[in-house]
Amino acid sequence: MNTVEDSLRKANALIDEGRLPQAAELIEASLGLFPTESQSLFYCLLCIHSLGQEKQKVLECFDRARASGVWWSPSLIASDTDFSWLLDDPDFKVE
Repeated sequence: MNTVEDSLRKANALIDEGRLPQAAELIEASLGLFPTESQSLFYCLLCIHSLGQEKQKVLECFDRARASGVWWSPSLIASDTDFSWLLDDPDFKVE
């Protein structure tokens, strides 16, 4: 991938095809290639794991993002339907 936009576009195509593990692999690789774009890449990865209802991976990814200094508005997370199944989960704390 030449740009982060290329990676995100390809990941979204994989998601649309139901190929969530491949999309997650692509975004993980992109995190190493485009470290300055970690906020959008981690968000995409969170969505991928959430769409697959992989709670543990969502929580781990969220922790990794926070540890790297990434933060999102709680209202953004709460309004994203990808996370609706997790919002009432006490382990999923969006602050």
